[in-house]
Amino acid sequence: MVTYTANEELVLALDVESYAQKANPNLGIISGYYIHDFDPSERRSAEPRTNFDQSERYRLQVRQRAEVNALPGAKGHADINMTLLSDRFFLEDYRTKDFTTDFQPDNTLSLSQSWDDNYLLTAWTRLRINEHYRSDQRLPEVAFDQIRRPLFGSAILHESQNTIGLYREELADYVEDDLRAEYDDPSTSASRRNTIEGFLANTGFARFHTYHELSLPMKLDSGLHVIPRVGMGHTRYEGIQGPLDSQSRTHFSASVDASLKFTKRYPDWISKPLGLDSALHVFQPYTTATILKTDALDATFRPIDKLTASTRPRALYPGRFAAIDDLTDWKILRLGARNRLLTRRDGSSHQWLEVDTYIDVFGEDPEFNRSVSNLYTDVHWSPLPWLDLTVETQLPLFSDSNFTEVATGLEFMPNENTEIGVTHRYLQGHPILSDSNRLEFRAYHRINEEWGIGATHRWEFADSTLEFQQYSLHRNLDSWAFTMGVFTRDNLDQDEYGVLFGFTLTDFPSLSLPLEVNN
Repeated sequence: MVTYTANEELVLALDVESYAQKANPNLGIISGYYIHDFDPSERRSAEPRTNFDQSERYRLQVRQRAEVNALPGAKGHADINMTLLSDRFFLEDYRTKDFTTDFQPDNTLSLSQSWDDNYLLTAWTRLRINEHYRSDQRLPEVAFDQIRRPLFGSAILHESQNTIGLYREELADYVEDDLRAEYDDPSTSASRRNTIEGFLANTGFARFHTYHELSLPMKLDSGLHVIPRVGMGHTRYEGIQGPLDSQSRTHFSASVDASLKFTKRYPDWISKPLGLDSALHVFQPYTTATILKTDALDATFRPIDKLTASTRPRALYPGRFAAIDDLTDWKILRLGARNRLLTRRDGSSHQWLEVDTYIDVFGEDPEFNRSVSNLYTDVHWSPLPWLDLTVETQLPLFSDSNFTEVATGLEFMPNENTEIGVTHRYLQGHPILSDSNRLEFRAYHRINEEWGIGATHRWEFADSTLEFQQYSLHRNLDSWAFTMGVFTRDNLDQDEYGVLFGFTLTDFPSLSLPLEVNN
């Protein structure tokens, strides 16, 4: 990889990845990247970068799965997912695509064993090998899950989730250093020092959590499908680091799902250009009423498995709620309707269109103190193999609904040689996330069997910036493929330019040298 930046700095790097054979179920990836950075203080965003002079920069990534049947009668696998980074700016500088989707990569080792697809035992650990971002450790965590299945052969279904583990969370090393320097500053006030002491205090505990749920699916004579559910759980915290003693809390939940299904056939809806070979319309109004009661934790307790900012609605069932430490009382009524249009394709049924519209009414909102949520509408339209459209919208209907979001993704091929992808996301008024109005356009055209061209553009209309442009030329030479690309990125306070060359060996499917326009 050769990158020519705006300050006339020449950077050389080699990125080599090795892949197991595609037919091998133990698919593995080993990726190594090393670069000597002649000017590490050169930033690729508008964020300030001070006191950073690390010139030796690298990433080592290992992802491997192997079949392991360690217990009698069980089937399972072992996973390794590790990413070692030299510094906190590496992904931002050299793996921008990874930085936008996974800027703090996980580091886990796990072993899973299942019996008859009904029970799953997982032992795993999360390690903190990158100290430059905040992360938690699990040393280890053991989980035993049972899927929903008949209780003693009755019509009542039972499922459960059970975990036990040792947990610890630490600040990023540079954040801790900055806080300690601020604490030692004579001008820092006493109240601020108390706040800093709270930030610097160790966070850790041992936790046991269990949750069991019973449900009874019923179909009434009217055609109404009803599923009442009742659940009980308990969480125990021991060895809490800090002044707190051990704590326990009990969870009780109850919910009812109800739905109706109406169908109508349209045998005359036949259109080859639209991929229709007759149609079946399925209309399904549904509702879910759910309530959760749980004991509150001490106000000074510092959770580890907690909620993170999101635009999507949270899970309505405690058994599906991953943020165990943030479980809190709720009363929610979801009202919705799902429309599906099915057609025949290749001798089977194909979902041509799905539209799911729903809204939540809160008796007790666990997050934002709302009375009514946004109106959610999720659309997926897949009429033809070369056309796929997804639209997710959230529109505030009442004064206490809190934001607007429209996310659209379109993938299509206008002809057999051209692929086009368009994604757009509009976000306005979210209480935590920044406003955005971003459009990305990607295109690839195969000129003939040997030549192809590609382009990518990304606009952020919120600040009227064409953030990224990329143009690439591809050449197929039978046993290997050659790619040359040029790009420019607008980092608000400066522009960045680059030229990249890539080589891929096509005669050896287990070995490739991909070169991605990424920095």
